[in-house]
Amino acid sequence: MSSPLFNPSDFDLFKKYKGSSQGEFPEAHALLRELYDKLGLIIDGLRTKGYHCDIRRNPLNQGLKYEEYHWARVYPMEHKFFKECNNKVFIVVGTTENGLNIHIDPYSSKGYICNKAAEGIKVGAWKEFSPEELELMTCKDIVNLVDLYYKTNWRNFCLFAQEFGIKEAINEINKMKINDFTKVLKSNYNLILTGAPGTGKTYLAKEIAAAFNATPENKRCVMVQFHPSYDYTDFVEGLRPVDKPNNIGFELVKGVFKQFCEDALKNVINSKKTKLEINEEGQIEDKYYKLIDQINEGSLTSIKTKTGTNLQIDEVSNNNNITFYKSDGSSGGNGVSLTRLKNLSKKYKSKKELNDIQNISNSIRDIIGGCDTSKYWAVLYYLYDKYGDISSASESESTTNHEDNKLNAYVFIIDEINRGELSKIFGELFFSIDPGYRGEKGRVKTQYQNMISDKTDPFYNGFFIPENVYIIGTMN
Repeated sequence: MSSPLFNPSDFDLFKKYKGSSQGEFPEAHALLRELYDKLGLIIDGLRTKGYHCDIRRNPLNQGLKYEEYHWARVYPMEHKFFKECNNKVFIVVGTTENGLNIHIDPYSSKGYICNKAAEGIKVGAWKEFSPEELELMTCKDIVNLVDLYYKTNWRNFCLFAQEFGIKEAINEINKMKINDFTKVLKSNYNLILTGAPGTGKTYLAKEIAAAFNATPENKRCVMVQFHPSYDYTDFVEGLRPVDKPNNIGFELVKGVFKQFCEDALKNVINSKKTKLEINEEGQIEDKYYKLIDQINEGSLTSIKTKTGTNLQIDEVSNNNNITFYKSDGSSGGNGVSLTRLKNLSKKYKSKKELNDIQNISNSIRDIIGGCDTSKYWAVLYYLYDKYGDISSASESESTTNHEDNKLNAYVFIIDEINRGELSKIFGELFFSIDPGYRGEKGRVKTQYQNMISDKTDPFYNGFFIPENVYIIGTMN
């Protein structure tokens, strides 16, 4: 078993010889040097742990008087941190007649002087151990004590170093802030960042979103900026004019937040599916959007039913539904939605299976409910005929990066949230954004609920904010 490193009489040497000259007490040099060497053993132990350290083992000061204080500087392990902090800021491990102390300090003799904030951190993080406490500790115990101090006071050290312009410390503090805010956002779902203009609130919001792996690139982070003219129709949903033959009509269009929530809800639903199911749905999406491109380009104007009747395509709606002309040539005929088409494709995965249907009306309605079954049969058959049947997962050549079955976080950032008239923008959604009402239990009827006629719309029975949606607001 290792012996204690210090004994009480070691610290009496400081009291006995401090301030005296070597000429007065020549024998003290060897005694005090032995005490300094004990501090050196602690530093050697810290170096084996990876710390950068600096110690001058001379008990005499520049005036050739015996020091009342033996000390060593300990720098962070990380090389970039050490390089920037070297000879500027550090952790001090020192011995005096009162025992051993550990604290954070600047290199004052090189002009680095504590301001009020730094002095407060230094005093608050100061730690002392009496001779009586130390006589029970081995060298290894004290090395571990300093290591523990470093780890538990890492935030204090970075805050202290930040006051001296250490960039690595500033970056580390920002990371800590992001980590703190991330924890708050995870538990509360909503977060407001406040501060004066130009203090980096928007940047911080994006960094917090990135900590959730939500970015504009993966489409799991969207940012809007509120202003006095911003309203419910921009945010949730509203009527928008659309061109119609010989006149202008209006169509219900999802706002940016509702579309964002629909994308997040799709991820929630996918997280409960197998990868095979997601893969097959992805193949249908690929084929469907190729069809949409054909229609928009004008290269496809009609599709044949099973009986050979040509269905004249009217348009692709803002929601990417395909609508057809009525038999009299007028607009407003029943349409086909991707959601229902995907449900139908789970049962019928090939041209052959579609051709084998004896009663189209009953067979299709049994799967996707009331609809114009001949149109759904025609569109799905066209997809298989033009782009191929659904293939097995091992044969899939899907061109789209489809979400896997992992539940992901979606972060919606509202910049300058205080500039908007919140009651006009959120409306009844104030209920749904409450952290206790995420998911279907927070379902509300929107102002345009009665205009949603597509039963496959995920919000057909009312809107709610999925449990994987987080909201960050910024305000001055």
